[in-house]
Amino acid sequence: MATRQFLGNAPRIAQVTAWLFAGTWETSDVITVTPTGSTKVFTTTAGSTTVATLVESLKEALVALDATNWPEFAEVTWTRSGSSLVATSNTAGVPFTFTVATTETGGVPADAQTIDGVASSAGTNSTANSGPNVVNLAANWSGSAVPVNSDDVYIDGDVDLLYGLDNNTVTLTSLTIAGTFTGRIGLPERNGSGYDEYRETYLKISATTVNIGIGEGNGSGRIKLNTGSVQTTLNVHGMGSKVDAQAPHALLWIGTHNSNTVNLYRGSVGLAALPGEAATIATLRIGYDENQAGDVQVTVGVGVTLTTLVKNGGELLLLCAFTTATQKAGDTTFTGTSLNGTTLNVNDSGRWFHNATGTITTLNLSGDESVIFDASRDQRSKTITTANRYGRAQLLDPFKVLAFTNGIDLEQADLSGINLGTNINIQRAAVS
Repeated sequence: MATRQFLGNAPRIAQVTAWLFAGTWETSDVITVTPTGSTKVFTTTAGSTTVATLVESLKEALVALDATNWPEFAEVTWTRSGSSLVATSNTAGVPFTFTVATTETGGVPADAQTIDGVASSAGTNSTANSGPNVVNLAANWSGSAVPVNSDDVYIDGDVDLLYGLDNNTVTLTSLTIAGTFTGRIGLPERNGSGYDEYRETYLKISATTVNIGIGEGNGSGRIKLNTGSVQTTLNVHGMGSKVDAQAPHALLWIGTHNSNTVNLYRGSVGLAALPGEAATIATLRIGYDENQAGDVQVTVGVGVTLTTLVKNGGELLLLCAFTTATQKAGDTTFTGTSLNGTTLNVNDSGRWFHNATGTITTLNLSGDESVIFDASRDQRSKTITTANRYGRAQLLDPFKVLAFTNGIDLEQADLSGINLGTNINIQRAAVS
């Protein structure tokens, strides 16, 4: 086990990648060039049976692409070397990945044309990308070695970690990102050149313990972390203001182990918050540092499997079902379709805006008037199987969207603070 610190010392070197065309071609054979992982595909035909000629035509076609509509392709310089198509990064230190493929159109002999000896190739690097923002380069780490299993990793300073992000085979003992780290980790979903990013956008690395925002400092405005299927305890002590306008939060995290624990004390945090993302959280605790109501702003995404929520502060947008949730402070907006909860406790202070359809099996409300369960914002029907109300906690359902299967038990409480709408009939019975 070693301690590795990210330094960002690697020299900037432009990537050069080539694709060798060979075999027997027909003029109608189809050629496609695709940024690997993207839906953007450039398609053309060979146009010649002479290999060098068709590669030259392909190169000219790529050079002629309108940079406004094909910005990914404009980030490299396209040339030809003999029978090879060559791409060189325009910016040293910024990598690219293109897949060049060919499809047979029925000529004879069939499928005789090749690119790097096969029908589809990501090319061969004659010069590998290098730069201070590449995670998987040894030159960027203390001890001139990339982190391996059981290492402790420490990140501070202001150097961005943007490329070479897929390190999913590594499980660290700990990953610590200091509050003094003001760089960025990961890439935005939308590239600044005007296209949906096709490169990896999350730092993929597993760690038993992740500490973010430790110590002094304002923290980073972008950290995107995927800890994979390894059990993780994520502790977030602080984040800077988010720098990506389209991102919901400064910190975006994904992790799928069934026993993940997330503890939030300060910062803007999204847990599997982007469309299509999934995560599993056994226990989510939301606390605070100084400002109980506002130190934490968090979104728990649609694709999260959440067992236990303990909320002692902050602002929460909850878009998934849960087993047990206890809110003692701050505001929660629970929204979605067919979202269920086994037990919901709302007590001490704070508001729970119940904007989701589905069923809460047991609702326990307790505290003074500052405790509010509010179903007034969403007009869809929803169910509370058993409702217990203590003290003067408010229950607001002015539009009668809640169905109370077993009624409402007023435990040491009266009807003050309960709004069930107008033109209703109330029957009195003893609490069992």
